[in-house]
Amino acid sequence: MAQGRHEPGGRQELSRRDLGQPEQPQHGAGPAHPAEPALPADRPGHRDCQAARQGDQHRAGHERDHRRLGGHHQRTGPRRAAPSLPGESGDSHEVTGESSPSRVSKSVDRPGAEAVSSAPGAGRIRAAASLGAASVRAAASWPVRQATTSFVLPAVLLLFFLSIFPLLVSAYLSLTRFLFVPGGFALRWVGLANYRKLLVGIEQSHFLGVPKPPTVVGWLLFGLAASVLLAFVVRGITSASGRRGVVGRAVFAVVAGAGVWLAVRTLTPGGFPGTLLTTLIYVVVGITVQYWLGLWLAFLCAQEVAGRRFFRVIFLLPMMITPVGIAYTFRILMDLGKGPFAPVWRALGLAEVSWANYAWGARLVVMLGDIWQWTPFMFVVLLAALESLPAELSEAAMVDGAGRWQSFWRISWPQLIPVTS
Repeated sequence: MAQGRHEPGGRQELSRRDLGQPEQPQHGAGPAHPAEPALPADRPGHRDCQAARQGDQHRAGHERDHRRLGGHHQRTGPRRAAPSLPGESGDSHEVTGESSPSRVSKSVDRPGAEAVSSAPGAGRIRAAASLGAASVRAAASWPVRQATTSFVLPAVLLLFFLSIFPLLVSAYLSLTRFLFVPGGFALRWVGLANYRKLLVGIEQSHFLGVPKPPTVVGWLLFGLAASVLLAFVVRGITSASGRRGVVGRAVFAVVAGAGVWLAVRTLTPGGFPGTLLTTLIYVVVGITVQYWLGLWLAFLCAQEVAGRRFFRVIFLLPMMITPVGIAYTFRILMDLGKGPFAPVWRALGLAEVSWANYAWGARLVVMLGDIWQWTPFMFVVLLAALESLPAELSEAAMVDGAGRWQSFWRISWPQLIPVTS
């Protein structure tokens, strides 16, 4: 029978040795942690004891860090228990009131985190860490934020060097005079003298043409055009949605009216159109035919028909050919004597006609070549616009009994106007 110590009062206390537990060392002597009996290496609980001993050493190290950084802290309220280390019983520990450092370290999810958070300068450390994390995130997201610029920049640079830069150089050359000098050429600055020469000087007949008094037909055409332009401006004034564009409508009406008046006076018998009117006719006719032809082709290819992908490729081919190649192609096609269409021209009695002998014939051939080359551009833009329109509106109109033409004119066409403008 185990022997114990007799305390005054008759109570007997069993010793720790009698209970099979290691005795506690005296104050100020012995190791910091209780000594545990050595277990044989082949005993099943040997590894668990080693893990428990390592866990005790780990907690002791955090307790020393806790005392060094801030000492003991007052804690109130229940805390979530820390996960048990290998060899521990796994019981949860709750800290209420004043607790010992060992229990405090058990109640913290990350050992030492609470002590570091209350240490002097912890706010600056957290701010620096947050700033560093924000910098890393900003650096990681920079390629994504610059993706749009990176994709658009090559096209902008190409457009600048091929279109905008030559335009700026031409504007500068229009303010100078080109002179041949020994060994090369020279540019002399003359300012607006070239423009004065074109508008009111010796080049006026070449630029504006030779006007003559309009005929009755000319007056009728000018009156009709003026009425249409006036109605266009009045509609912008009376429309609530179009009041913001009244100035633009007025400017367009004035410019268009001046162009019509110039055409009426220079295209009459005895008149001679200048380069300004010829260019305007070339642009207006070319863009109008290209737009409506491209819209018609886009409307056909937007339908669910067999072989539409093949025709899309075929319609895009003219845009891939260089202007020089197109010029030679149409020169051969319009050769009435030796060209591929020579038998057709002979059958029509046009074998002896030369396009180059007539000014408007040559201009017509040039416009045909330009229309053939740039209609695919209009086709691509309008096809993309048509395919982006919601199909629900057209389907609802078809269910209500609307035809294809009504569905296009009332539903699709108003939605294409922003793309057109």
